[in-house]
Amino acid sequence: MTTKSLEDKALANKVILVTGASQGLGAEVAKACAAAGATVVLLGRSQKKLEKVYDE
Repeated sequence: MTTKSLEDKALANKVILVTGASQGLGAEVAKACAAAGATVVLLGRSQKKLEKVYDE
């Protein structure tokens, strides 16, 4: 099995909606997409946890 990483700015000018973004895999996907240049919309059940992910 191989893994691929997102290239720098590969998602520039894209909007990504991430459900379950307050923790775990969803949070990591959201951070990776943001690091790749995307505008990320975070969705989850816990406002406090979403704010923590947003601040990271």
